[in-house]
Amino acid sequence: MTTTVRPTAALPLLAANPGLAARFSRTLEFEDHSVDALVNLVERAAAGDGYRLAEGTRAALARQLGALPAGPAHGSGRAARTVFEEMVDRQASRLAALGELGAADLALLVPEDCPEIDTGDQCQR
Repeated sequence: MTTTVRPTAALPLLAANPGLAARFSRTLEFEDHSVDALVNLVERAAAGDGYRLAEGTRAALARQLGALPAGPAHGSGRAARTVFEEMVDRQASRLAALGELGAADLALLVPEDCPEIDTGDQCQR
């Protein structure tokens, strides 16, 4: 059986159910992603969905992701994916206020699309 979970979440569950704990023969622990790695994950997610980052967006992401508070979201690929999804939502709101749009506009994520950090959650301006 394989699962991905932070040790702080897994240990109480496994301690409460010894039968479940026996199903896991080994444990691998991974370090949190660096800010640069998180930015790369966001950029790869964007490219995979047909988006590209405008000039200055990588730097804005690095500032935002570097401000993530320590905790379960800090340094996780899930945090990077959530940031990307929020960027797409913010881009849609930004573009809705504009007039005529071209394909390039629809594919471009700009620094203003980076979400704001909630001190317990994602990004900050």
